[in-house]
Amino acid sequence: MSTIPPYTYTKLDESRQEIRLISVLPSDNHIDQVRLKILHVPFKIKEKKILWEKPDIDAINLTLPQDWVAHETIEGRVLFYCMEKEEDDYPTVTWQRPYLYIADDEMEEVHFRDSNYMIRDADTFEPRFDALSYTWGSFAEVEIACVVGDDGDGVEGAIPATGDRSLEITENLAVALKHLRYSDRPRLIWVDAICINQQDVEERNEQVLRMSDLYKHADQVVVWLGTSSSNSAKAFEILEHVGKQIEYTIDTYVVRSPEADPFADWSDFDYSPFDVETWKTIRDLITRPWFERVWVVQEIQLANSRAILQCGKDRMRWYYFRRGIICLRNKIQHIPESMIERVLAVGKMCDPLLGWSLPDLLVVSSFKKCINPLDKVYGVLALAPEGFANTLKPDYALSPIDGYRATFLEYTFQSQRLSLLHHCHSNQPDKDWPSWVPDWSNSDKETLDFYLHSHASGDSSAHWRYSKPHILRAAGVQVTTVSYVSKWLLTPKGDVDGFISELGLEKMRSLRDPTGLSLLDAYLHVMCRGQFEETMDVPDTPAYLALEDIRTELLEGSSSRNSVLMDPDLRWKSKRRVILTERGYMGMAPEHVKEGDIVCILLGSNLPTILRPDATSTRFNIVGHSYIHGLMNGEALLGPVSRPWRSKRRMNWRGVWEACFEHEKTEQLLDVAEDPRLYSVPDEWERLENDDPHHIQKWKNTQTGEIINSDPRLLPDALVERGVMLQMFIIT
Repeated sequence: MSTIPPYTYTKLDESRQEIRLISVLPSDNHIDQVRLKILHVPFKIKEKKILWEKPDIDAINLTLPQDWVAHETIEGRVLFYCMEKEEDDYPTVTWQRPYLYIADDEMEEVHFRDSNYMIRDADTFEPRFDALSYTWGSFAEVEIACVVGDDGDGVEGAIPATGDRSLEITENLAVALKHLRYSDRPRLIWVDAICINQQDVEERNEQVLRMSDLYKHADQVVVWLGTSSSNSAKAFEILEHVGKQIEYTIDTYVVRSPEADPFADWSDFDYSPFDVETWKTIRDLITRPWFERVWVVQEIQLANSRAILQCGKDRMRWYYFRRGIICLRNKIQHIPESMIERVLAVGKMCDPLLGWSLPDLLVVSSFKKCINPLDKVYGVLALAPEGFANTLKPDYALSPIDGYRATFLEYTFQSQRLSLLHHCHSNQPDKDWPSWVPDWSNSDKETLDFYLHSHASGDSSAHWRYSKPHILRAAGVQVTTVSYVSKWLLTPKGDVDGFISELGLEKMRSLRDPTGLSLLDAYLHVMCRGQFEETMDVPDTPAYLALEDIRTELLEGSSSRNSVLMDPDLRWKSKRRVILTERGYMGMAPEHVKEGDIVCILLGSNLPTILRPDATSTRFNIVGHSYIHGLMNGEALLGPVSRPWRSKRRMNWRGVWEACFEHEKTEQLLDVAEDPRLYSVPDEWERLENDDPHHIQKWKNTQTGEIINSDPRLLPDALVERGVMLQMFIIT
């Protein structure tokens, strides 16, 4: 028991925009007690300097020699890639900008010059400090740190304190600080558990809002993974080597690094020389607790390129670690089955998440751990688009249900989309929890990534109203009713033959769904979420199989049919059942779906929603989202896509899938605003420029100046004029 009086927090001065920093005092070993000073320092973010030139990739590509293309890496560097086979005169991949040089004999040659596109990093703050990203650890295991009275420690603007005090910190934090402190000088660090008074709810609310700037402007973010183990240094060595072999671009290309080993092409999906022991070494590293926490996702995403990971005294750059993991994720067929789920989860943390839509970010956070359920939302807010991140304020005085409801309502108000309904399911925490309020504290959810590029309601906005305390009214169309629910359940190690045996192969081959496909082919569409070679526009990348090839795999009893139809991203996180409806549609729905549930398309929702009527059939509960073949591309509102056009998916410049339409003969592509089923845009409406793929398309009325985020041809009045039977669903 410490005889030193406990440390008492003093209020931060809001007029000075203060934060706390700790100055960890030096020691030459890992045994001495942690001794530190707690400083109050003004943290005023100056107007941002332009430290790097934002590359215009399209403009750059127009100036390059034939066969050369430019890609922007996730840190903002520009990589130049030659599409042709490597020649002796110049490399296939380079940081230098190629240009066409015409020699005296008028022969054209490709030459190179230095590129001025640098890694983009935020301007650092003075005084320079590091920010720690770590797991708190158990509160049952604590150590006493000594808070030393100080004179400001020479830090400009710091408020001095007097007298030594004791401060309880978790054992994990104590071990981290003992390894991170210098032997010969103090080290200035921001650590949330100490620098925020955790007992002051008002301060927590305020300081959580500043955390994004703290991690952006820290000189270095240090990820503490724990003490070293017998193979942690080896894991760092392996992943650093792999990470140096590839580059990753914002349009999700994995290409060889200009500095890569010339004798091994790690960008090749099929190249993987690892043995069982090597995979175990990697597994031991990426199963450490840090990779499971919510807040660390935001912390490492906001860090600059100098961020490091540290185990004991072993260190490696985040720059190489994330590339190493992304590279391994692309070799999923070589990953041991026991590691697939973890590699995919860690790989998601390595993707460039800044600016992702809130629904996408909440998919990531829902599988992470935290102490306070509200952190599932607050822990990723700084990564969301600025408009939303600036309006939803953390409030730790709220209960989980109130905090989650506030999140749903604020996002739906701003976006006018019902995307967050897809995070709901029928197993709510208690009877007072509305079925339309997601429970993000429950991580047992299906991965939604594969559905988010669907457009079941076209580019329509939600028409909804909220009535306190728990009524949501939403406009939409009741399409059909569930008439059959499979006994077969999609499970991690299920067999795709299960449902076929249940319904009967001959029946599935002979019966047709409303689109004209056999139920067998409709089943393949459902299992693959419509992702085939003929429906996915991925130039020069054989990433998807043709429907015919998958059908052959299934009918011939190929040993690979389960892996083809139950891809790892889905099969590890889902319990779904196949359904048939009264109108003959086939789909995949939540485990607890029942006969008599209805399939509806709500305006502003990109997926079909399963609703369960109450005894009076006037109110409904959310059962969950679904994939229904024949209803994923606006058919319920606009009818089927007619030949010569067909629905496709393409990846935009940010690596985000979006719906489009392709002409069968000319291969012309149209985006959703040019949907061939829609009539011409009314003269008074114009489509506004929209470069951000996560922002919803906006339209302007040139006569009134009104701006809306719905295609004007999909407004309720326009749909009713087309003969669409809209109704208002009362959801409780």
